[in-house]
Amino acid sequence: MSYLVRRWWGKEERDLDKDKFREVIEELEQADDEHPDVALKHETEWVLSYSRSRRLVFENVEHGGGARHLANVDPERVVLLWGHLADGDLEAIDHENWEQGY
Repeated sequence: MSYLVRRWWGKEERDLDKDKFREVIEELEQADDEHPDVALKHETEWVLSYSRSRRLVFENVEHGGGARHLANVDPERVVLLWGHLADGDLEAIDHENWEQGY
């Protein structure tokens, strides 16, 4: 499975080592209003984006619609969920208590 990680300033890295996920999330402390989030996009076009406001959004950017979110998400939980998405384990992500919309 292949995936892209987008850092807050826009740089994308393909198949970034999972040990670096925490580093990417911690870099949000430096983010500005123009670039307030980081994201992991799986080859199936499913994306988990995480913002400075601790909001995690799960959506399929190819098919649109169906965006879901979690509020006040701990960075450790994001690392875990990014790992599931990197592995293509959508079922594990679906088990979260998602709210509809952004």
